[in-house]
Amino acid sequence: MILTSVSSSVYVLRDEGRTPIASRLRLARGKTDETGDIAWGCGPLSDKLFASSMTKAEKAFSGTHKVFDMTTERPICTMEIQEAGDSIAVHPAGTSIHITARASPDSPSTAGTFVAIATKPSKRAHTLYLFDGRRLGSQPVHTLALDSFQQSVTTMKFSPDGVYLALARDDNTTDVYDARFLGRRKLHAFTHEPGNVLTYTKDVYGVVEAQWVEGHPSGLGLVTGGCDGCVRLWDVRLADSDPNNGLPIAQCGHDLGHFSLGDPSRDEMPLVIGEMSGKVTIFDHTGRHR
Repeated sequence: MILTSVSSSVYVLRDEGRTPIASRLRLARGKTDETGDIAWGCGPLSDKLFASSMTKAEKAFSGTHKVFDMTTERPICTMEIQEAGDSIAVHPAGTSIHITARASPDSPSTAGTFVAIATKPSKRAHTLYLFDGRRLGSQPVHTLALDSFQQSVTTMKFSPDGVYLALARDDNTTDVYDARFLGRRKLHAFTHEPGNVLTYTKDVYGVVEAQWVEGHPSGLGLVTGGCDGCVRLWDVRLADSDPNNGLPIAQCGHDLGHFSLGDPSRDEMPLVIGEMSGKVTIFDHTGRHR
């Protein structure tokens, strides 16, 4: 088990008998940073942990980004970027794509399995960096300036085939890019309603989670949960404005804190939603909730 903290450390709990063994990974020195995000590697990177920090001060936008080898629990790479870390996404296991930095298909491309890190270098600026996951180089292989918005990238997810990259934002929007052509404009900006439900706190966190699903009618869908209290299903083959795109699959009375999709083949409940009010709703296979 991996635990993050408001300090600049990541805590590891290993179950090696009756008494769990705890250890600490130092992400940044000093007491000014907190953990921004962590992500486990996949496939050949499954023994690697990627971690980012951010400065706690409201007007400070610095951070540290490291890769840890979890067999030794030691850092093996420090990325040469020093911006506050918002979110990390790791390319799916067993996939490798060619990424072209510019819009032209004739531009030079880089093949590999990538690690994406979204950072916040200033109040309204956001940057996406791609690193070669296999070589674990400290320099990014591609850099993309994202749209200007005030707060954070709440989560990022590659699609199962590694072709698409979804960036969920706390302004209630999820951007979808073709990961092979990041130099081109984004494919979609899927937006939840502004929020017509009760807000439990003064803070609104926008799209709090995004998960890709396979096997729905279009073959590949994106599920997001926003501050309108809805969990919505999006089809990347349809236009953002299509009235059949982004239909709610569940709606709650408060803005969402988190949701999780289960695997029915493993006898898991299809959908669990946690609201900011503290209420947790579990949906069964018939769509009824408990």
